[in-house]
Amino acid sequence: MSETTNKYPPEVRERAVRTVLENQGRHESRWAAIMSISAKIGCAPPTLSEWVNQPPAKSVRFTLPLADCCAIKRREFDEGVLHWDSRAKSPLPF
Repeated sequence: MSETTNKYPPEVRERAVRTVLENQGRHESRWAAIMSISAKIGCAPPTLSEWVNQPPAKSVRFTLPLADCCAIKRREFDEGVLHWDSRAKSPLPF
């Protein structure tokens, strides 16, 4: 059994995956995007394909600015999806 090493740090992997997902519309297919981006970062296309097809790690969080979070919560409240708790000072959770 051979040992594998992680040649690329998690930040590089995350950015490469994000780049593929953001730019796949500019290519004929997802595979074409993978081929293009893997050449730029210097990894094999099947490796990048594996990264793209893996579910995101639990530690990876995509965060929104606070103003966007508040706008989403306000819209949910206005649409009746989020209900106001009479004990809370505000319908927003923060």
